[in-house]
Amino acid sequence: MQKKFDWKKPEHFSILVSFLAGLAVHMFGLVNTMHNPDDISMQPGGFGVGLSSGRWFLECLGRLCAKLLGGYNLPWLNGILFLALIAVSVGFLVSIFDVQSRKIAAAIGLIFITYPSVTATMMYRFTVVYYGLAILLAILAVWFLVKYRYGFFPSVLCTALALGIYQAYLPLSISLLVLYLLKHALQHSESFWHILRRGLYFCGAIILGVLLYVLILQIFLRITQVELNSYQGINEMGKLSIKTIPHLLKRTILTFFRLPKYDYAGLAQTKLLKIAYIVVGLSVPLITAFLAVIKKKGIGQSFILLLLVLIAPVAVNFIMIMCPDGNIHTLMVYAFAVVPCVPLVLTEAIPPLAGIRAVLKSALVRTSAFFVAVIFICNSYMANVNYTATYYTNRQAENYFMSMVTQIKSAEGFDAEKKWAVIGTPHDPNLNNAWQRFPKYEGHPNVSDLTSTYLWWFWAYLYGGYQPPLANAEEALQLQSNQEVINMPCWPAEGSIKVVDDYIVIKYSE
Repeated sequence: MQKKFDWKKPEHFSILVSFLAGLAVHMFGLVNTMHNPDDISMQPGGFGVGLSSGRWFLECLGRLCAKLLGGYNLPWLNGILFLALIAVSVGFLVSIFDVQSRKIAAAIGLIFITYPSVTATMMYRFTVVYYGLAILLAILAVWFLVKYRYGFFPSVLCTALALGIYQAYLPLSISLLVLYLLKHALQHSESFWHILRRGLYFCGAIILGVLLYVLILQIFLRITQVELNSYQGINEMGKLSIKTIPHLLKRTILTFFRLPKYDYAGLAQTKLLKIAYIVVGLSVPLITAFLAVIKKKGIGQSFILLLLVLIAPVAVNFIMIMCPDGNIHTLMVYAFAVVPCVPLVLTEAIPPLAGIRAVLKSALVRTSAFFVAVIFICNSYMANVNYTATYYTNRQAENYFMSMVTQIKSAEGFDAEKKWAVIGTPHDPNLNNAWQRFPKYEGHPNVSDLTSTYLWWFWAYLYGGYQPPLANAEEALQLQSNQEVINMPCWPAEGSIKVVDDYIVIKYSE
């Protein structure tokens, strides 16, 4: 980044455009309080799961923020800070690729600020600021590496810190490095061995960053006597079998290319998005081949270009190798935001041409730019679909539970001193959500998620201001064998709420 701050410079212009676009697209999510099961359990504050999920830096930041500021779950402020961090990250991203066009810089910002992973992360407002910092650190790791002669060690530190907040942003760094090498190989007449050495240098920085992260994690685990949990296979980290690598690579590549057809991780939920991804995907090898021809690349240089194009799908979808047995969520695949940016970055490397070559250049540039714009528009649209669906799902759960609390308090023999005992899992055949059948990102709650047994008291307490005494698990288990409870019908039938001995029993299911 240049020292003098000037909005006319592409990297600075991209910050302004992406932040303003982020405010416009995500405004509904910023000004409305909406919960998924994780978010509602983090009220009025919290930072989620830290050290036990390998996120040692998140643990440090969360505890520090709680001590200094309270660490509150603030939808608008946390969301604004998150978008600001993404916008600043875009500025560094534009600087990495030395983008000279303000239009291309702005387009990159629009893609990154509206990508589905950003919308999915906004569903976790209690931790978005930390995740925004992790994204910035992941991009800074690349920026230091390519911009400074002695940027190796700052890059290693940034990678370790980013992983310490959220491990899923490692593929973002890897993808940007691959794209940087691809553009650099196309623009400059460097030998195969020179580019290979630089690639190995980048690999060394990433590997050392991962090792530093693991080393610090092990120190924290030993000091605190905390064990890693099994979520997304984090407790199996680093135990990848060599025999499984070919299968994982195959699955990683196939999943990448099947994105338009199978809507991988919620990234292509509309037909228009699917078409756009197909066109953008096809444009990358075409632009690469076009540049290779007009730049008169030799066999060795052409081979390294082909190699980088083949490596790119693995780099972008590297999360599948990191979590071979995990469930890949929308917020875990932010590296895919690099895909629409590839033609934008590469087309800028095409020099001025004349004749038929100029026509071909214009066709490639205009076609890829049009469909990148389609991806931005569709992602903006789907962001608001998700926010609206989440809003109505929340209001439905809120009203449902407030009505239930009213019925409980109206039960014969109700006494405020009696403990409430919930038996079974909620199931109401008449409960229906109008938005349930539409495609949504991971992180958007279904009505069944918000009406689960362990969440109902959050609604009663947060929205009804009512905090009843609760029966513990042992007491609830004993009540299940009580004949009077066995004879009770299940919710929402009449008699499913009943005072039994010293308890108010709410029987959801057998």
